Amino acid sequence: MSEVDFEPPPRWIDRLPRRTSVAPTVPSRLPRLLMGRHGVDWRKTARQWARAGKPDFEFERRRAKRRPGRIAILWDVSGSMSDVRDVCLAFAYGFVQRYDQVGVFPFGTNIEDVTSALKRPFGAARRELARIEQVWAGGTNIGGVLTEFNERFGGRWLRPGTTIVVISDGWDVGQPEALATALRRMRQAGCNLFWLNPLQGTPGFQPRTRALRTAKPLVAGMYPGATADDFLRFAQYVQI
Repeated sequence: MSEVDFEPPPRWIDRLPRRTSVAPTVPSRLPRLLMGRHGVDWRKTARQWARAGKPDFEFERRRAKRRPGRIAILWDVSGSMSDVRDVCLAFAYGFVQRYDQVGVFPFGTNIEDVTSALKRPFGAARRELARIEQVWAGGTNIGGVLTEFNERFGGRWLRPGTTIVVISDGWDVGQPEALATALRRMRQAGCNLFWLNPLQGTPGFQPRTRALRTAKPLVAGMYPGATADDFLRFAQYVQI
């Protein structure tokens, strides 16, 4: 492994919360394995019987355990997003390193799953992502790539409890109808949708592109996404 593989990630990602409210909790699969007597909360049952003065056939069930839901980060890496590429990479890398069940999907006119690359040391992850030429080259077709995401990756990610975070400035050559259809499919699957835009923190900003105007009524919120502080605030304060 070369020295560049040991390039450290930006220090600000250490400030990402250890537990995030970005994704809601969902029932764990564990309770489904607890059948019969193992599904009984015996302490609560004993207290209930003690209050009644005798045992009966009423049992207190164990509460279902919960775990964080899935988070899918759909990251626009087209030319207009080049100024914020490093901070977006750090945010995505930090989420993959900190939380379970996070997927990262950079897109331009194509979309790819790079989650496994972001589990490697930061320098090695940067090098591996640089090799994915079909993603980094060309413009953006947001509706087309979100449709592709639904078709290729929807089996795992389109389900209740998944939070989908789109990071994009909204500049694209695609059709707004395709974007609306893709976002509606995500919502119908029970996903929570958020949009981070590097331009949104600009004074006087209004969502004027077709993509942003189409997406605004279909997502739970649009937030700035240009600086480390923007991403930290999103990770810390967004409540679902």
